[in-house]
Amino acid sequence: MVCYGIDPHSNIESQPIAIFPGVMGIMAGIDLLAKFYAGTDEGSSGKRFKHFAKGYIDKEYYEEIYQLRNALLHSFGTFSIDRRGKTYRFTLDQTSPELVNFREDLIIINIQILRQKFEEAIERYRQDLLELEYLQTKFLEMYRRYGFIWIG
Repeated sequence: MVCYGIDPHSNIESQPIAIFPGVMGIMAGIDLLAKFYAGTDEGSSGKRFKHFAKGYIDKEYYEEIYQLRNALLHSFGTFSIDRRGKTYRFTLDQTSPELVNFREDLIIINIQILRQKFEEAIERYRQDLLELEYLQTKFLEMYRRYGFIWIG
């Protein structure tokens, strides 16, 4: 939230903002939640990410969100090419009325809506986790590996 210029204690807008690392943090967060949701970090990270994003972030635009992840985390930019050669060019936006908008060859992602959907996804996954034993089993398997960060 700090990267988005929101004080985590008061939930009030503040300065400074660091949008780019904030969006990268969201993408890494979706990656991590996808591991917990899948119960494994073996195999395709893309399949895990898209499965979680489709179920918890956005049913329609999970592929675009995944390609934005690739652009940001692998290239530190807003350009991605998928395995079939399809090109994705992104513009990060804070005022569009929808999460994803298309203009000519650009995909416009409203990062404020993305942040909101990510926070809602965390809560929905948490609720599912509390209610569904099979998700608890998967979560615990990954928690053993990724549940702690030791900083000395």
